[in-house]
Amino acid sequence: MALPFRISETHAGFGRCEGMVRLESGNLIFEFRSKVVGILKSDIKMVEVPVAEVSTLNYKGGLFSTTVTLQFKSLRHTQAFPKADGNELVLEIKRRDRELAQELVREVKMDLIASSLDDMLEMTDEALG
Repeated sequence: MALPFRISETHAGFGRCEGMVRLESGNLIFEFRSKVVGILKSDIKMVEVPVAEVSTLNYKGGLFSTTVTLQFKSLRHTQAFPKADGNELVLEIKRRDRELAQELVREVKMDLIASSLDDMLEMTDEALG
């Protein structure tokens, strides 16, 4: 499943970014391209982020807009994107893709929970030795 997204008002308000994100083998794979003034297109970029590097993930659906907000544990995960606020990335989602966005958020959160449980089990095993 690939979720289409966009990031508006990049390049000092003269551009936007369009792409897709998918969950694959415990990693979020982002593929995107920037457009400036609707004419100039960048090469397609790919960023792979392990789910374990996501600190928070939120879905916000409103009457006129839907967003998925990700916060990462490191700034290096947002440096390739044309518009990110520190370690936070906000993806704009079209209305027709809302259910897909909710499903992706659920899957990523389940991966995060499973990873946390695995870490706790490892710590318990080490403590019991």
